[in-house]
Amino acid sequence: APALRKLPMAENLRLFGTVCGQACGALSNHHLIEDSSLFPHIERSAIDHAPVVARLRAEHKVIEVALEHLAEKADDLAQARSGGGEVDHDTFEPVAESYAELLAVLRSHFGYEETRLAPIMGRLEMFG
Repeated sequence: APALRKLPMAENLRLFGTVCGQACGALSNHHLIEDSSLFPHIERSAIDHAPVVARLRAEHKVIEVALEHLAEKADDLAQARSGGGEVDHDTFEPVAESYAELLAVLRSHFGYEETRLAPIMGRLEMFG
């Protein structure tokens, strides 16, 4: 499965050609910006909010693992299909389960982020 992801075609699809690849890229960029710019600013300016930042950073790692797990299951599905196998409920179910797990983690993460991070940013008068 990892070899499949390293193929230039797979990388191009992930980066440019699929909605999933674009969404995963946007999510990774969102977290990169938070981890490298936003969170350090909050940590310097509002030390009392360090636990919020720590939780969000930890959740970013969980999300990356969930994204990788989804990619692995999608690779398995593609491998089964390219090997002449049938795509039925049993071969598709691991992808659906992995997606559902990712979706649950993201909903929780964004809910926490919106309720806890937005007020901090407002108090710090960030972004206008």
